[in-house]
Amino acid sequence: MWIYIWLAVACVSALIEAFTMQMVSIWFVAGGLIALILAICNVAIEIQIIVFIVVSLLAMISLRRICLKYLLRNTNTKTNVDSFQGKETRLLKTIAPDEPGEIKFADITWTAVAENGDLVIEKDSIVRVIRVDGNKMVVSPVEKASMQEANGKDSLKTEVVEAEAQKVEENKTQKSTKKTNTKNKNEKSDKE
Repeated sequence: MWIYIWLAVACVSALIEAFTMQMVSIWFVAGGLIALILAICNVAIEIQIIVFIVVSLLAMISLRRICLKYLLRNTNTKTNVDSFQGKETRLLKTIAPDEPGEIKFADITWTAVAENGDLVIEKDSIVRVIRVDGNKMVVSPVEKASMQEANGKDSLKTEVVEAEAQKVEENKTQKSTKKTNTKNKNEKSDKE
């Protein structure tokens, strides 16, 4: 009878492990198989149970870390938002202790909070993204002198990108104004 019990323990543990893949019940498969061998050899049930427990625990203690290291590696999937970490940008809205500010990356406006929650960071200050916390960017102010010395090229890129974006907006406004003026002239000439 114990042969079937140990066989069932081993099979159920294997099925649970196959569905969960968490390296939890696989150790009971090893203990169940050793206890099954002892049951086939007609060893006393007390010894079977002790061997089952000892083998399962030893397998778990000695092999779990190794198996997790090789079987479940790199489960932390990075996203494109992670690329914002360490980047600098201009603050669009003042950050206060009780009110988050705003920054813009890749034409997306993000909620920004200060790394030091008591800090006030004024609008148009240059800030560095420390980390992404949910849908908020955690930022810290950048000293102007250290920004130019340490990251002259990166800060210049930020300013150049912002300047180019401003020029694009100005061009759109100018084109819109020209179209309106042309339309008004055409309407006047049609009336005459």
